[in-house]
Amino acid sequence: MASHGPTFSDRQSIDYTPLHGSILTPECPFIFSTTDISSSFQFEADKWHILCQRIQQTPTLFCGYSLEDAGTLQALNPRTVNYKTHKQKWILLNSSDSATADYFKTMDFSIIVGDVESLLNYFQANIPSKEMESTVHTSAKSLFPSDCVPDKSMGPVRPIKYFYMGCEPTWHDIYSGKIYKTSYYQDIIDKINSGRNNLVIGMPACGKTTLMMQIAADIPFKGYKLMPSRLTKEKAILFQKNLRNNKALIFIDNFADNIEGASFLEKEKNIQLIGFEREYNIDIASHLFDPARYITTNITDINDRDIQGIVGKIPNDIVKQIKGAKQNVNDYPSIYEVVESHVLFPNLRQRFRKVLEELERSSYVLHDLFVMCCYVVNFRTF
Repeated sequence: MASHGPTFSDRQSIDYTPLHGSILTPECPFIFSTTDISSSFQFEADKWHILCQRIQQTPTLFCGYSLEDAGTLQALNPRTVNYKTHKQKWILLNSSDSATADYFKTMDFSIIVGDVESLLNYFQANIPSKEMESTVHTSAKSLFPSDCVPDKSMGPVRPIKYFYMGCEPTWHDIYSGKIYKTSYYQDIIDKINSGRNNLVIGMPACGKTTLMMQIAADIPFKGYKLMPSRLTKEKAILFQKNLRNNKALIFIDNFADNIEGASFLEKEKNIQLIGFEREYNIDIASHLFDPARYITTNITDINDRDIQGIVGKIPNDIVKQIKGAKQNVNDYPSIYEVVESHVLFPNLRQRFRKVLEELERSSYVLHDLFVMCCYVVNFRTF
C-alpha cells in the first residue's frame, strides 16, 4: 500500500503499510533509533493517517506488539482524530496482571491472554466456513420493517446538547459519536459474544436506553438485529416464524413489560435476548421468567474514567464550570448525578420526578421504600 495505495475491489488482497520500514520496499528504509521512531508520526504522517483511519473503520487486533512506540500511541490517542470513535480493539498478551490490564483498558482495548499459536487455533476452531455460515438473505428492514435497528439516515437531526439536557436519546445522537461510551459498553458486548441472553439493569436515568442503542448500532452480527417497541407473545411467535432458524439479536427496552414475549423466545438457540430494565421492576417480575438463562449486569455505578469521559463530551455552551469541587473517593455516582451536576439546566430532575410519580401511582409501598433507600444511601446510614 505504501507504493500503490490501498486496494478497494480485491477481496483477496491485504493492505500492508510498513510503518517502520520494509526490506522489500527500498523507498521505505528501516528506522531504528529512538529519536527516529518517536518522530515518525510527524515526518511520515500519511502512513500513520492510514492507521488512524483503519482503526476508526475496522475492528483491529494488535498481535505480537508491545504498543510502546510513540507513533502508535499517538495514533490511538482520541485527540489525534478529534475524539472520533474507534471500532472495537483487541490486544494479544502473553500474560496479564491487574496493572497491565488497567493500562490497556484505559485505551479501550479488550484483552486476550495467550500466544499466537493458541489464537490461530481458536480462529480455526470457532470461525465457521462459508458452507457452514448461516446467511441472511433478506434485509431486516424488508422482513421486519417496524422492528429493525435504524441506520444512520433515519431519525430527526438535532444538536447534541438536548441529549445532555435530559431529552431521550435519538438515533442521530447515537450515530453522531458525541455520546461517551462507558466501560459497560464493551463489557456488555463481550457478554453478548459469549452467546448467552443478557439482562442490563440499573436505576432510572442511568443510561440503559442509551447503552442499548449504542450496542445495537455498533455490534457486528451476522444475523438480524431487532428492537421491537413491544414484544407480545404474538409478535414473538411471528419473529420465530419469519426468522426460519436465522440468528437474531433482539434488544428489549422496558424488559419487565415484555416478559411474556421474552419468555417464549429465551429458549430458542438461534435467538439472543438483550433486555434493559430498572432494577426494582426486575425484582418485582423475577417470578415470570427464568433469570438463570440471563447474564445480569447492573450499570448504575460508574468509575472515575467514565466520569471524566462523560464530562468531556458535554457541549461547552451548557457545561457548568465547577471550581474547587472535591470528589469523595467513597462515592460511586450514576450518569444522572454526573450530568446533573455539570450542566446548566436541570431537565433530568423533571424526568426523575415523573418516575417517582409513576411509582407512587402504581404502589405507595414501593414508592416509600424507594425514597427510604435513597435517604439511607445518601446519608451512609446502612
